[in-house]
Amino acid sequence: MKDKRALVKEELGKIIEKMDSAVDAALVEGRRDRKALRKMGFTKPVIDCSSLAGGEAAEKLLELGAKNVAMLTDYDFHGRSLCRDLTRALQMRGIRIKSLYRKKIKEIFAERNMKTIESMNKL
Repeated sequence: MKDKRALVKEELGKIIEKMDSAVDAALVEGRRDRKALRKMGFTKPVIDCSSLAGGEAAEKLLELGAKNVAMLTDYDFHGRSLCRDLTRALQMRGIRIKSLYRKKIKEIFAERNMKTIESMNKL
């Protein structure tokens, strides 16, 4: 029988796999978050938005031709605030935010008291 950590990793892996086929790119807060997504199997472009304003992130996504994006900022105050601000900036430029994946990952994280995307590296 699999241990709890393996089951959580498997569940997250399924979500990331579905996300990989449904979005054109993902936005994260930092390089460790990008590394965590790659480790979980995400193959699309991952944009580190920690040093970008909303308009800059949007321009980068538009250059890539991204129309559907997963917003995977952390689940702390700063991450939620960044998510809200970036969502507004991206939607104003016609980029759709696929919030389903953020919600599903949040549900799994909440059960484990995880708040950062990079915490997937520990699974």
